[in-house]
Amino acid sequence: MFAPPTALTLPRVLDSDMVLQRGPKAARLWGWAKSRETVTARLDGAVAGAATADASGLWNLTLPPQAASTNRTLAINAT
Repeated sequence: MFAPPTALTLPRVLDSDMVLQRGPKAARLWGWAKSRETVTARLDGAVAGAATADASGLWNLTLPPQAASTNRTLAINAT
């Protein structure tokens, strides 16, 4: 039986210096958190998306399409 995670966990591909899909397509983020926890993604300090973890802890969200850029900050938090 699978036990839900006890903390926010991201897959290894979501890490420092990662490259995200640029517009016109949207980037999809996913991971695991405590069951029913709200996960929020902030891009350069502004909320860019949010999701609620399901009963098994899985969450996913889609960021709005972004123009090509560098030196952006993506922060993902769970509450």
